[in-house]
Amino acid sequence: MRTPITIPAVAAAAVLCGPPRLHAADVPPAFRQYVARPEHVAAVGEHARAFIAKDPSCKLETARTVGASLLTPVIFGPDGTPKSGTWKEIIHVEGCSRSGVYNVATAVDASGGIHVFGLLPGTSIADPQLERDAVTQALMAASRKVSPNCTETHVVDTAFESYADTSNPGIEPGREARSWHERWTVQSCAATIPVEMTFTPHPGGTGIVATL
Repeated sequence: MRTPITIPAVAAAAVLCGPPRLHAADVPPAFRQYVARPEHVAAVGEHARAFIAKDPSCKLETARTVGASLLTPVIFGPDGTPKSGTWKEIIHVEGCSRSGVYNVATAVDASGGIHVFGLLPGTSIADPQLERDAVTQALMAASRKVSPNCTETHVVDTAFESYADTSNPGIEPGREARSWHERWTVQSCAATIPVEMTFTPHPGGTGIVATL
């Protein structure tokens, strides 16, 4: 029998950086009700469980949702179903060998379809598309330390480090204008490879530099 992932009323997140956080006092009733729907709880739990299972040290029975971040504004219809927007739910698990922070996103597409999918573990503030682009850069940087005989190389954790002191010019309203730094962990067979990630917003996009 699978251990359930518990999703209580959304509480304040532990890491106060990055996209707008939904704190307990500010959670709209429609959002609170939707994330508590059994079908949504099951979908989030399924994706979180797949990532948690990769770290045998994690105590799955301790998994709890500790917060949520809005990635794009969420609008709910009269039936309580989201009609647009993207958010991620943040799940903490005790006993893990790494951060024990797991992220699951929910996105509504242009036709109203609702998609739930796992993001990288940890405290990265990259949005889903930026995260996908950054994985490629991180693996390329780490490849210099990867054994040629290893065929299993993955990003297994992320950690937001800091923002730059100054803002980049010409950034559209609503976007983060400061560059920021993260440290990602790449696992390649027995090798653990830290990769320094720098994200630099510019008009129309975000630059990514990955270094060892």
